[in-house]
Amino acid sequence: MGLNNKKLNIIIGIDTVNANVKIMRIFGKDTGSAKVEYIPAPVDALNRGEWDKVIEETLSEYMEQQHISQSFAVWLVLPDRTVGTDIITMPTIKRSKMNEALETQMQELYRFYKNVKFNKFIVSANKTNTTFEIVMVNKELLNTVYKALSKCKLYVKNATYASSASLNSVFALRPKTRRANFIFVDIKPDCAMYSVSMSGKTVGYTFLPFGYNILRSDKILNESSLFNNDLAQIAVLNATEKARRKKMTTLEEEEEKNVIEESAIYFNEISSAPESEMTDGSGNQAMTAIENADMSVSESPTVKSKAYTRKTKRLPAFMQRPVPETLEGIAAENFRYFVKQALLIRQHNMQTAYLAEPEFILFNMPEEYGYIVDYLNREDESGIVLRYFSPGKENNVYLTDNLDLYGALYMNHFNRMNNF
Repeated sequence: MGLNNKKLNIIIGIDTVNANVKIMRIFGKDTGSAKVEYIPAPVDALNRGEWDKVIEETLSEYMEQQHISQSFAVWLVLPDRTVGTDIITMPTIKRSKMNEALETQMQELYRFYKNVKFNKFIVSANKTNTTFEIVMVNKELLNTVYKALSKCKLYVKNATYASSASLNSVFALRPKTRRANFIFVDIKPDCAMYSVSMSGKTVGYTFLPFGYNILRSDKILNESSLFNNDLAQIAVLNATEKARRKKMTTLEEEEEKNVIEESAIYFNEISSAPESEMTDGSGNQAMTAIENADMSVSESPTVKSKAYTRKTKRLPAFMQRPVPETLEGIAAENFRYFVKQALLIRQHNMQTAYLAEPEFILFNMPEEYGYIVDYLNREDESGIVLRYFSPGKENNVYLTDNLDLYGALYMNHFNRMNNF
């Protein structure tokens, strides 16, 4: 069948990292015909989560240039951050009664119940308990985005979110994965998206704010230079110390000091590093203001402020290696940060009573880095098989760099419970 006989599909997504709206045009589901345009979006609106403004301000001029005389149907992929998930476990009873009980429980749990669209599906069940995953999105968000698209002569066939759409692509392009339990890591130039698959369903997702750009470095990178949570750490420390102080007002000053020190140690489990190692992504000295932050736990004159000491994050001991002598070896060592995150996800799954243990980790990234997967598998130190998506099979970087768009075409085949 020629391309002229295939219907044009348009998929719209939002790249919050690079502040643009992505538009994939593809004839039918023909992988070779996929093309993607990246249109700059208003950064302020993105940061505020004003998705309707992002759509309208970005697509109005674009659609005028397309000279479309009537409304056109599109597929919509929302950013992951617009979607919430939760887990609820109920006693196993008759299905109709259990659904009623689940709805009642959700109304009690979520004060915003009436304002949110909920999807739910079973992730685990036995004779005693049934565990549901809840996927939710704000109704007003959907309505305003749909209205913004309609102003641009576009209407939505169906909508999902990015991590779920990415797995749809994997299921479509690599059919053997459809019933497997695995973690998919879609590594882009400056971020990495993690999607957790359990028997053909997306049951979790997360994100790292760096991508294969770190594999181009000529030195082993410090994880703390890639991203940090210093402000969050300070907030947690302050809150913990204030809470402990309120509960222990009869303690002597020395005892109180010990409690505070114990709290600080507990929330900073990773070993310290000299200040010279603390740099931001550009190599400059970072976070000096935070390192001298006021750690006051009370207005009481008997309690002195504490300075927050930034700690250096390190790989687990079993993942640490001598510094390689080649650029390829250095890239492989820096790649371990992606593996570490996946192993943390696997550990979380194993500690729950309802999520299956992942069988493998599947990585999508440019072919020039494909060797790293084989390199790390030869060492076999992580206890799980690493696999490579091999984007060369499709031979279209527009497609394989945007699996979170292509998967929208399979919303009605896979992950239907993640559609809105």
